[in-house]
Amino acid sequence: MGKSKIPLLIFLLLLSLFSFSAQALDQDLNLANVSEIETYSEATAVSLSTKISPSISIIVSPDAIDLGRLSAGMSSDVHEVGIFNKGSSKIYVTSEVIDAAKDLYVDGIELDDASWTHYKKTISPGECIGSGLQLNVPEEYVGIGSMEGKLVFWAELKENNAPVIEKIEDITVNSSDKVKIILHAYDPDNDKLTYSTTAKFGNLYGNIFEWDTTGIGPGAHKVTFSVSDGYASDSETVLITINAANDNNDFPIANFTSNVTEGKIPLSVMFVDMSVNATSWKWDLGDGTYSTGRNIVHTYTEAGNYTISLEAGNNFGNCTEKRTDHIIAYPRIIISFVSPSSSYITDQTGASRLFEVTTDEVANITWTLDNVDIQTNNSTRAASYYCSSAKNGVHDLTIYAENMNGTAQKKWIWNVTSISSSDSSGSSSSGGRYVSGGGYFGENYDNILNKVSKSQNVLAKRTTTFSFNSEDNPIDSVSFIALKNSGVISTTIEILKGISTLVSAPPSGEVYKYVNIWVGDTGFATPDNIENAVITFKVEKVWISENDVRESRISLYRYSGSKWNELDTLKVKEDDEYVYFESETPGFSPFAITGIKKDVPLNTDVSTLRSTSEEVLSSSNEPFAQELLSTDASSSGISRWTWILFLLLLFTGICIYVGERKGLLSFGKNKHENVIFKDTLSCEIVPDGLTICYFDTEEDPIKYIQFKIIDNSRDMEVKVEVLRNRSLFVKVDPPGKVYRHLNIWIVAEGLDPSTMDTSTVAFKVVRSWIEENGIDVSSIALFRYVDDMWHELPTEMLEENDDNLVFGAQTPGFSSFAICSV
Repeated sequence: MGKSKIPLLIFLLLLSLFSFSAQALDQDLNLANVSEIETYSEATAVSLSTKISPSISIIVSPDAIDLGRLSAGMSSDVHEVGIFNKGSSKIYVTSEVIDAAKDLYVDGIELDDASWTHYKKTISPGECIGSGLQLNVPEEYVGIGSMEGKLVFWAELKENNAPVIEKIEDITVNSSDKVKIILHAYDPDNDKLTYSTTAKFGNLYGNIFEWDTTGIGPGAHKVTFSVSDGYASDSETVLITINAANDNNDFPIANFTSNVTEGKIPLSVMFVDMSVNATSWKWDLGDGTYSTGRNIVHTYTEAGNYTISLEAGNNFGNCTEKRTDHIIAYPRIIISFVSPSSSYITDQTGASRLFEVTTDEVANITWTLDNVDIQTNNSTRAASYYCSSAKNGVHDLTIYAENMNGTAQKKWIWNVTSISSSDSSGSSSSGGRYVSGGGYFGENYDNILNKVSKSQNVLAKRTTTFSFNSEDNPIDSVSFIALKNSGVISTTIEILKGISTLVSAPPSGEVYKYVNIWVGDTGFATPDNIENAVITFKVEKVWISENDVRESRISLYRYSGSKWNELDTLKVKEDDEYVYFESETPGFSPFAITGIKKDVPLNTDVSTLRSTSEEVLSSSNEPFAQELLSTDASSSGISRWTWILFLLLLFTGICIYVGERKGLLSFGKNKHENVIFKDTLSCEIVPDGLTICYFDTEEDPIKYIQFKIIDNSRDMEVKVEVLRNRSLFVKVDPPGKVYRHLNIWIVAEGLDPSTMDTSTVAFKVVRSWIEENGIDVSSIALFRYVDDMWHELPTEMLEENDDNLVFGAQTPGFSSFAICSV
């Protein structure tokens, strides 16, 4: 039992003894004549809820491809790659090439006769798709020898868009006529569609319904047609009216169909007359073209939506059938907005913004801002434009795409507004405002001493770290785990001259620095998108000494909810000039680094526990007290209420103990309270060679960590946390008897874990623990927690001495670990 549990159980036992003493005192007072005690019961329900997330699982086959012996300018054979969706949901699959061969694979890999950058597939559960992979060695490639690379397929949940069935007009026919209905439906995801009907007559062949009404009497028949993509469906109901053979037999009924309803220009459409009793026809094709033929073919040369009408007539009158936007003609090149997806966007002055587009054909893409050319991307299907500081005004950002087949254009309306004083966060002097979600909303320019911004690609379920290693910036790094692939995200640090103009008052204590931290666009840095956000900052030792600040009382404050909130802060390391600290934060906004002077006494207030029973008895419950004082002194022994109170307290203590052991209760414990010792080493990665980080301190069971990273020369940090109990990131206890719980993290900006070979963790176990617990040395192993379960790693003993036994384990990655005997 941990030390934190002992005071709790002692308190519960004392409280139980107090109850016994109070009962005995009541017996000695000769209380009597309580004729009847009414009992009451109460029940409280606990609502249970959970959210089951859909699973993502893919199998790619084969897991290795030998592309053969090639030379510059040559192409490999086409190899089939199969992707099987083993999960329970529709997924969206993209590809990524990781190259250790001087961009051989990045420049030369094609999937389905196109660059891997354009690979996008939607796969349903249980479906397997095949793609052709080919390597085209560039003409100018000069590398020789064996070249290695990796092709990575990324799977994301695909939000299903329901199909839409086209409206079906009601139909009136005469008895013995044939009814033919061609169903048209559109699916935004291009899923395979199936059709069904409620009709108990006629036949449905794919999307064509036919019914011979011979022998059917006059009447109205309501029929529903449905279309489904396997996940969602849409339906349309039509009323089919059958007239008697001589019932208004000669009046015309207009109706028509077409072979297509949408496509790229030039779009050729065949219109087929389906009218009844018609002897004349007049078509309006929506683009200024008219025709009097019965069945016609027309070609649309301009993109747009076209409304079609047919007027059918005979000697008895005319009938018109009109269908709005029946034909949709797309441009020859289709431009799609990737980010932002809306064509109308708003920002604040000074905000950064990334624009991304794709085209369905290779084209030259030109960007114009307010009719001024600002950028051109040649021969591509994807392009982006980044604005680091938006200017005030309403802007027209237009994208032009052009190739040999034609041209197309699409534009954003970009409304950039300045900050008004009414938008401030409670201060009339505020120069801007911020909202939850980390987006930037404008510090007063005159208050900014320095501004640093970094951008990188953010991938799901990986720790993303932005490092800021500059002397004038107190923020050393900002890291978080993204819950989904988010593309290129920017993190901006504003080092301020004084208190932020976005806040209303200073925090408590001595302020070292004020900073603003903004991550992504507004709405990005929320619990729906990121978790485990951590800020590492540094404080000059000179400032600590000159201001007589207590090092243990240095904290990071965040301004949110119109007040300053102190964040849990832990010292992580120090060097000759700085002391480094780490704080977990629920979001990003203005921050302040503060300290408390040594002459300020520590808070020693202790809350007093008091019983209010006497006060209650002497006031509102006075008649009940007098009744108790007249009870019979012959009542002896402990009342059942005391026993019930004792059993409840004992049961509560057991529940608290078990709950904390199982990780179900934490009583406000945070990550830092569970950390016994933390060690951080900074080292430079040796490209294509072995990098070894030696720890080997008495408190740290890790002796060294050895790994190999391909083609990366950045600085990095290796962090080891020795824990009291299992990590807060872990849901279940590891197997066997546990020697130590650990967290091991590799932190490097832009580091791709897939470029890291299997690593070696060397750890030591003290001989006295092995002997005291009768441990078989061969049973000791290192376990890693990943995918919500513990995995035993290959472990062997490396060396031993009088005090310790040293073991080595192979791990494919870094997270939470446990040294166990199983």
